[in-house]
Amino acid sequence: MRNDFVPIPRVDIVLFRIAKLEKPLVDPKQMGPYKDFITYGFSSFRSTLKNGYKHIFSNTQFLKLAKDLGFNIDANPRDLVFEQWLKMFDFFVRGVVEKKQQLVKGSLEKLNKQQEGLEKIHRTRIMKR
Repeated sequence: MRNDFVPIPRVDIVLFRIAKLEKPLVDPKQMGPYKDFITYGFSSFRSTLKNGYKHIFSNTQFLKLAKDLGFNIDANPRDLVFEQWLKMFDFFVRGVVEKKQQLVKGSLEKLNKQQEGLEKIHRTRIMKR
């Protein structure tokens, strides 16, 4: 707040403090699978999480996740908050058979390889006609 400073500034000021967690939210051993899981969800060409993860979660599992985590069954990946992603990943690790987990494995690497082949055009470098 303004009154916390001397002299009092003419604008409102906000202080943003970042503190390192004592324990990471994702086990460092699980960081690779976590990144693959998130990448899989966001890089699917299907419009909803349900469709994107249909080969990973059964319909019953997905409906339970949506209910327990409080998101709509028609949610898009961008609709979930960080805590929902963490809990969904936790269920993936504990409640999905290894064969289905393998479908997600390597998703980040695959995306990175696809992006390497893209020609990047910076708008500031395009010649105007």
